Amino acid sequence: EAFFGVPARNILGLEFSKIALDLGLGSGYTDVIKGFANLRTFRQNFSRVVRGETVTMSFAFEAICTYSKSKVVTGYSMIGDKTVLSEELVAIRTAPELPISSCISEINTISQNMLQVSEQIKKLSESSVTALLVGKSGVGKEFFARIIHKYSSRKLKPFIAVNCSIVENKIDDELFGSKAYPKSVFERCEGGTLFLGNVHTMTPKMQNRLLGFLTRRGFYHNVTGEFIESDVRLVVSMGRTAAYNISDTGFNEELYYRLSATPLSLPSVSERKADIPLLMRTFLALHNCANLELTDSFVKAIVAYDWPGNIREMVNTAQFIAQA
Repeated sequence: EAFFGVPARNILGLEFSKIALDLGLGSGYTDVIKGFANLRTFRQNFSRVVRGETVTMSFAFEAICTYSKSKVVTGYSMIGDKTVLSEELVAIRTAPELPISSCISEINTISQNMLQVSEQIKKLSESSVTALLVGKSGVGKEFFARIIHKYSSRKLKPFIAVNCSIVENKIDDELFGSKAYPKSVFERCEGGTLFLGNVHTMTPKMQNRLLGFLTRRGFYHNVTGEFIESDVRLVVSMGRTAAYNISDTGFNEELYYRLSATPLSLPSVSERKADIPLLMRTFLALHNCANLELTDSFVKAIVAYDWPGNIREMVNTAQFIAQA
């Protein structure tokens, strides 16, 4: 912003051809960009007076803007000593290729960490190993579990979600059968995906039973006593505090290591600030407010806010705004 004199909000989301003149790049610059579109880097130098001093900015194509369907989704500039700039440019040119758009259509994001999460989810969906989703309350762990199932080879089979925070007897009955639940969850979910939310809240007894299921790939029915083999893919979730301090929670460590073979850390809303306006517009659209104009002051306020309730809080806020 200091270099070009153009607020970021006037650039993000626009096609590059529409902002070239605003950036002082000249009308013919877009043709040059097209010619370099398939290259790993595109380099250019600019000199301009900033705060009374002449500075030179060098940038690589990826360094100034990242593209998603030819639209600018994020960007930054590097201003300072040429030696430092040179080192930074080398780092950019040799860095591994990063995703520029989500490979999962349901994940609406322009945030780099969430783009990486979508890549990981795609990989998880291509296997049947047990997956552990770690994140703060309200980040949408069940949503991501459903996405993993949807893009997996098990997508035509059932997806069932069970909250492990319920009382021990209730979850024991659900998972392993009872007179009230003659057909257990494992049986009803055969061939599909079972999501166990807040698995860290399970009692030691239930942890042991789940460990036995993972070891034998089956279980003994509570009523019939029959051993039932089960082809179910497990996706489980834990809160960050529990997952990062597992030795302090008393959680069965052998079970944890079996569950955490492929962990996926989900960022909180405050860790994906670039997505906040996009998310708010998405949730408002769900309440028939897609055309509601978001003022600059409103956008600034929601981006500055920490959203301790994460996605759940954003959904509730959008609903409140739509009903106001």
